[in-house]
Amino acid sequence: MLDTNPLVLKECSECHDAYSARLLPTSSWRKIMGDLGNHFGEDASLDNATRKQIESHLVRNGYKGDGGSLRISQSNWFRHEHRDDIKKHKARSWSNCSACHR
Repeated sequence: MLDTNPLVLKECSECHDAYSARLLPTSSWRKIMGDLGNHFGEDASLDNATRKQIESHLVRNGYKGDGGSLRISQSNWFRHEHRDDIKKHKARSWSNCSACHR
């Protein structure tokens, strides 16, 4: 599930799929956007205005909740939807959705 926001597509898809805001709770998006200098081991820093716009979109469209994982592939939804795939491909990187979803 990819995001359709033009700014999210431009900035986020330079390095990975632009994941839909609906895949994480608002608290997770806030944590992710609050530490872009250490974005899963990479520096994904943005200028403050761009960061605020993207964060606002993600929080507005994420699901309401606290305490979720920062990794979509560790969410209950993902693990349920991909349970058969996870059993078959234990060593696979789950961050490249477009490898299976065209």
